[in-house]
Amino acid sequence: MTTSDKTRLKNDLDGKLKAIRLHGYAEDPSETAPLLYILGYDKPKTDEQINALLIRFVSEYVHSKKERDILLMAFRLLSGYEELEPIGSRRRLYVEESGYRKPEESIDKACDRLRKKEDILIAKLVGAIATISDMSAFIEDVDGYLQKTGGKCRVKYPRPSYLKEDGAFGVSLPDSRILTPNAPRWGSPDIFLGRDAFVGALCRELQSGTSHLQLTGMGGIGKTAILNRVYANIADKCAEHGFGHVGLLFYDGSMDAAVTGQIDYPVNDDAEKVKTDAVWAYLRALCDQTSVLLLIDDIRPQRNEQTTDESFRKLFTLKAAVLLASRTPFGGFEDRPVEHLPAEECARIFEAQFYRGQSGSPTALPEDDRTVLTQILERRVGRNTLIVTRLGALARNHKWSVKELEDRLDEKQFNIHRKRGDKGLQEEISKLYSLTDVQDPAEISVLEAFAIFPAIPLDIDTCVNWLREDAGTDEDDCRLILNELSERTWLTLHTDGGSDSFSMHQLVRAAVGAQTKIKLENHLKLLENCRRTMSFGLSSHLSSQLPQYFPFAIALAEYYENESHAGIIKLMMGVGHYCVLFEEGDRRLEWQKKALAACEKTLGPEHPETAAVHDSIGNVYCNCGDYGKALASCNKALEIFRTALEPDWSGLAHVYGNIANIYSGLGDNRAALEFCKKAMKTLSENVHADHPTGVSACLKIADVYTEQKNYGAAIKIYRKALEYYETKLGNDILLTAVLYVKISKAYYEQKEYDKALETALKALAIQERELGDKNSTTLLTRAYAARVYVQRGNYPVALELYYSTLDAAQKSSGCNHPEIVGVFYDIASVHFAQGDYPESIKWYLKCLNPLEKILGRDNRATVWIYDILSKLYFNENNLPEALKYCNKVLVFREKSLGPEHPSTAEIYRLTAKIYRHQGNYDEALKWCRKALPIYESNLGANHLDTNSLREFISKLTALKDSKTNG
Repeated sequence: MTTSDKTRLKNDLDGKLKAIRLHGYAEDPSETAPLLYILGYDKPKTDEQINALLIRFVSEYVHSKKERDILLMAFRLLSGYEELEPIGSRRRLYVEESGYRKPEESIDKACDRLRKKEDILIAKLVGAIATISDMSAFIEDVDGYLQKTGGKCRVKYPRPSYLKEDGAFGVSLPDSRILTPNAPRWGSPDIFLGRDAFVGALCRELQSGTSHLQLTGMGGIGKTAILNRVYANIADKCAEHGFGHVGLLFYDGSMDAAVTGQIDYPVNDDAEKVKTDAVWAYLRALCDQTSVLLLIDDIRPQRNEQTTDESFRKLFTLKAAVLLASRTPFGGFEDRPVEHLPAEECARIFEAQFYRGQSGSPTALPEDDRTVLTQILERRVGRNTLIVTRLGALARNHKWSVKELEDRLDEKQFNIHRKRGDKGLQEEISKLYSLTDVQDPAEISVLEAFAIFPAIPLDIDTCVNWLREDAGTDEDDCRLILNELSERTWLTLHTDGGSDSFSMHQLVRAAVGAQTKIKLENHLKLLENCRRTMSFGLSSHLSSQLPQYFPFAIALAEYYENESHAGIIKLMMGVGHYCVLFEEGDRRLEWQKKALAACEKTLGPEHPETAAVHDSIGNVYCNCGDYGKALASCNKALEIFRTALEPDWSGLAHVYGNIANIYSGLGDNRAALEFCKKAMKTLSENVHADHPTGVSACLKIADVYTEQKNYGAAIKIYRKALEYYETKLGNDILLTAVLYVKISKAYYEQKEYDKALETALKALAIQERELGDKNSTTLLTRAYAARVYVQRGNYPVALELYYSTLDAAQKSSGCNHPEIVGVFYDIASVHFAQGDYPESIKWYLKCLNPLEKILGRDNRATVWIYDILSKLYFNENNLPEALKYCNKVLVFREKSLGPEHPSTAEIYRLTAKIYRHQGNYDEALKWCRKALPIYESNLGANHLDTNSLREFISKLTALKDSKTNG
């Protein structure tokens, strides 16, 4: 398969997967078999050949046994229930028949869990396409594979019984309560730690409540290994350990970045909305509903000072148990010291390394060697498990006896007891990890890369893809090098259910980094391959996998940020684009500014690439609402482009469009429209009128018309764009749905509710089909359609839509998510419009509780609900509750508007009415007399409302006198 073929496949793949998700394979016009359809290969094959090819491909390129099983199951599900049309019906039938569903789990939730797992695994399979140099040969070799397996690949596509035909495809899914699905689970019980009792005690302590514990101890003593063993133990049996959810986070200096990039946030598939505040709010809501455990591995270069990361303190706002592994002390955590293992346990670790892979060899040292080893462990090594493991590997690889090992340690003057502190420990570790002992340049290249990487496991396929070109090896040799380096303990091998990953220990990273200058020119392919992985993920359905690669991109960008090279500039830009999708804009701005500095230094301040970065920075400022800085940056870009390039260069349209967006944000619609027309003029001179870029510029003009409330003009443009997308880009139907929503809202503002409803329902049908009924975009459109029904007076249908929206949203996000709060409010408003005040009060209260948590009691939206409730309770004659909420509104208005404001006077008057109905005429008169001068000052002495208030005062006075004299 050529490079262009692979590019074509990647470009086509997203649409194909969407089609598969909707209809399965049976409706593909070419009737191509499942795997061949994915691979873009349409030559006919027999059922036996297709099945053999599927099993071979999955077995070779998906390295986890559990994941292989699920992926095979996914393919067969898609072609195993042909009599059922939608794929959702096929999946539902499987869930009902196979026992896949967990106890007390709804069928819908089980189906959704299965679908997500299928998508993740199919994405992994797609990632393997690029690793096959000759796809055609691979497919044609299927007959040889069948012959090799003796025809054992004959597995049909019947009902769920296929899962048990030969016992090879049984399904055992990980618990869906895992918050960090991309975190490796490699602390397997079959790996000897010698700390089972300590791990058990930690698990029990964490179960007791919201403990905040920190594993403390010298580097290399095994804190990370313990943390991962705890994670593996609990993640496998989350509920049995008393936790609703558990996650393993890698902390690299920003807890905001860690939770945003690594927590699986289930509501929003729209990456633009996966922001830091939303993820923290989701975690808090989750902690309010169930018990949560977070395990945190500090992967920063270790220092002894306290962290300066303010976001780290947010951990203490969660009602969660937290276990942290770090040599840096963190306030607010209780120390759980990791003691040195007994010499006997250390000797077993040494022996495990020393006899590794030697079949038929003894598993324990002779008594004399054991005595010498014990002396080494006590007098030189300090029973440090990292060092013990390294010594076992050195002795095995060099075929040294224990006595010869002791002699070598004498030659190196190795003894960690001679020096104190982290620096002293690091100096001694460097004696054991000396690059002079590594002769192979390819191995040195791989070690240098891992010395830059964070201490996070990276899957073997990505390692090979990123590292082999700089190392000058092919794929197979690169895999051998990785495994060889792990055998010699330079790298750590992690096996998660058969899927291999590699990392480098913090102390080994520091040792390698101290011994060599890791030159940029030796790792240019690493930078490029990392950037390509990020770029491909951002532009495809693989974006969910990006968080696991982002720390590596950050580490590379930081390591080489002072270098003058186009490769590092591109990587910085890629990091910035990632940040805007998965984090707050501030961090994107930081990296865009770094890229700008590098461009100015390398290419010059007037270079077009420098201008492109100015333009990108302007976009970030615009997204953050800082329109002044945004305009300055975009104008700077425009100035450079005009000087450096031809005045009619079509790319200027993009800058004009960005400036139009800025003016729109400033509320200057006239200027926004002017720059939109400049963009259109530039495009009309360079591209066809129906070019996608031209259509995009037209849409900006329509958006400006909408801002100007010129809805008729906006609708005309939207409909032209809609016609273009439906005829020219029919596969991009999600964009079509966006246009339907825009058109609908324009009709809504013109009070043409029938047309608004028609287009809203078209958008909703597309989004439900493409995104699912729990996607946030779908929920928003459904709630909007309900509001249109309200305007048409069709309250029952509106409520039905609202309730279905609420049900889908609550299953995904819990009760505190902002979108759910909006649905609560809308339902309350419908009941209010129907005159059902008790039901309206119930829903306004449901809306109020999360608003107070999310926005606070002094937020205007919260006070607005207080105001509504005060009046509703008054109408229902619940005077104590009415007075309670009235007082809340009063405090806010006096503070924000002042005691003389007309809105404050309205609350004075309502307070007086409540006291009047309670028979407290003195209090009622007091509040009326506070309100009267405000009415007179603002409305005039003879205004109808002023006179009405005077009459009310007269009635109150008469009632008071009557009560006094009565």
